[in-house]
Amino acid sequence: MPLIFFLKSPSSNGAAERGLVGARDIASKLGWVVRDFDLSSALLPRLVEFWKPAGVVVECGEMTRPVDVRPFGKTPVVFIDRDPSTLEKGGFNVLQNAVLTGEVAARELMLTGYRQFAFVPFAGKWWWNDERLLGFSNALALNGFTCRAFSTRNADSNAQSYLLALRKFLADLPRPCALFAANDKTAELVMLEAKELGLAIPDDLAVIGVDDYEPFCEHTVPRLSSIRPELRRGGELSVLMLAAILRDGKRYRGPHVRRYAAECVVQRDSSRVFKAPPDRETRAALDLIRKEACNGLKAETVIGIYSCSRGPAARRFRAATGRTIQEEIHAVRLDRVKALLSDRKLQLKAIPGFCGFTSPNALRKFFLRETGMTMSAWRVSKNL
Repeated sequence: MPLIFFLKSPSSNGAAERGLVGARDIASKLGWVVRDFDLSSALLPRLVEFWKPAGVVVECGEMTRPVDVRPFGKTPVVFIDRDPSTLEKGGFNVLQNAVLTGEVAARELMLTGYRQFAFVPFAGKWWWNDERLLGFSNALALNGFTCRAFSTRNADSNAQSYLLALRKFLADLPRPCALFAANDKTAELVMLEAKELGLAIPDDLAVIGVDDYEPFCEHTVPRLSSIRPELRRGGELSVLMLAAILRDGKRYRGPHVRRYAAECVVQRDSSRVFKAPPDRETRAALDLIRKEACNGLKAETVIGIYSCSRGPAARRFRAATGRTIQEEIHAVRLDRVKALLSDRKLQLKAIPGFCGFTSPNALRKFFLRETGMTMSAWRVSKNL
């Protein structure tokens, strides 16, 4: 029974653990065993010698320095989210589609109705900063909008000079403005500085981040909207690539780089512009829909959250959101379908089960009704 290593980088957004879940899922179907260790462990060379893994997956996460591959010898290695500029010639890498993430952010923020947009990168040099800005600004330009991007030479987000520059950037933005932050950490910092300036979120400044690490996003004030990368899919792709490399050896002619998409937008208070302030039960209903819409959630279950009868509950929900409960469920499902469709290598028949549909035919009818086009035509329209 083949054994592989899954090496996790230190991270603060749960990326490593979510990728590990996907890696274990595929490995179990292949009859493999996965052992996970911290990439920073001083015992790594001895662990490699002891276990003699057939292959290695390295989740690079928030690492900035190049990964030392010497402990692995000739053992095949597949990286997840390693900076492409540091990858050895002929290396294997599974990358988040950062350009597509920027496009998703643009689409979500344009739906706020705001006509002014901004971007704030994560402090320091990260390969996905530029790609997210590229996707964001190009999508805006396609729709007739421009983007103001924050830049500074200071790579330390805790430095006084960095904070002063960021505050000035935010103060100079036209209002209302919709802002895309390159990750959730940056989004929180933006919201803190905006509050110091007396800006109301989302009324003056709508904010969306990336990573959707729930222990973080659910406890910012206001709660942070975020794009959830399909990190589990990254883990799956890494093991699938490793399996092909081990199978074919020197005859391997498959891709050396594969990309995974954004899973969905998790809409919370920092970007959603409500028609009226939602009450406590409506917020609970929205949370339930966000979490369970793609698991077959029914409108009747959502109604059960309210302490009143169906009619008043439905009116309260619509008064706040501008949608019926069923429309809200459909909107969440549609976003999930579009995110999955963005992964060109994912077959259409594999999508229904991830989005709460009982059959491919049910999904086809839903997508055609909601968008006016087939899923294949939608992919073509997005050049996917």
